[in-house]
Amino acid sequence: MGKKDVKVPGEGVKSLAGEEGVKSLHDSLFESKNESCSDLTPSSPASDLTPSPTCNLAAPAPFLSRNPDFPPSFKERFTAWIPAFAGMTIFLLAFTPSVPAETLFGIDVLKKENFTSLKGAKISLITNHTGLDKDGVTTVDLLRNAPGVTLVNILATEHGFTGQVEHGVAIESGSETLSGIPVFSLYGKTTRPTDEMLKNVTAIVFDIQDVGTRFYTYAATMAQAMEEAAKKNIDFIVLDRPNPIRGDIVEGDILDSDIHRLTGYFEVPVRHGFTVGELAYWFNITRNLNANLRVVLMDGWKRDFWFDETGRSFIAPSPNIRSVDIALLYSGIGCFEATNMSVGRGTPGPFINVGAPWIDGKKFARHLNGRHLP
Repeated sequence: MGKKDVKVPGEGVKSLAGEEGVKSLHDSLFESKNESCSDLTPSSPASDLTPSPTCNLAAPAPFLSRNPDFPPSFKERFTAWIPAFAGMTIFLLAFTPSVPAETLFGIDVLKKENFTSLKGAKISLITNHTGLDKDGVTTVDLLRNAPGVTLVNILATEHGFTGQVEHGVAIESGSETLSGIPVFSLYGKTTRPTDEMLKNVTAIVFDIQDVGTRFYTYAATMAQAMEEAAKKNIDFIVLDRPNPIRGDIVEGDILDSDIHRLTGYFEVPVRHGFTVGELAYWFNITRNLNANLRVVLMDGWKRDFWFDETGRSFIAPSPNIRSVDIALLYSGIGCFEATNMSVGRGTPGPFINVGAPWIDGKKFARHLNGRHLP
């Protein structure tokens, strides 16, 4: 299927088609910043690149040379360390990164407004362990104690309310440990809120950290809940959170229109560039849902931010997406899960390696490199 033009809210997002398309992952993220060394491995997507063990860079000279009189006298050691400390101070002043300003997520903005827009609402909350404000307080506790707000129940997505269940494992319904609030599963017998779950509910609130990749299921669960809310004329409110792998880069083919499943629910590129709030807006319009949708926007987020530029700690949204780096790699490696190859789930480096016992690794790498993929 050929690439199509995609319009994404915000600045800097270009067409996927032709030479004017967005830059490739290699060109935009992993371009070498050291011309003398070509063998580089990415460290953090928001940082420079780190030399691999085979990268031959000049080693720094030792502070003190070896000599027959080693160890040196106190005077010799003191004299030798003076220029070292001076050089280190200059280095730190020149290269210490500035601390990014803290981005306020949707839940922080809602809290700042004292939950005014939710007063009188009886809420069903779709959330998990990533639903925290900047102070580490859970969205569950915030809404449970918000003035004029009634938290009726919690709806759990794939990986469960705690986010610790492995992918593909059905989630059982239960209750929240501290409050006793019912927790209904949206990843088991049903993936949609039922009449029982939405009894006496006037609004569904969604607050989960997504990873910016189409086949991650949290956003599809949000979309199915939106469809049910639209049918029942129930308000749907998204507390927005960042796209952790940036909102100004869009890559990959668009999903075929005849595919509708949790891992393929949106006709968007694999790396879509949306925040969950933007994706909700887009879905509501393109599917003509006419849902009573509201999005509580973030304050201070920019489209070219990686998550670690928000000033907030990255919380693994599921067991194998353990960092921003892995979230980025997932957008390219996750598709191999549809094959009989391993992507490293359950190992210390999920989505960093891909392979199988019957694959000749060097031959496979040469084949992929020979295709000059972006």
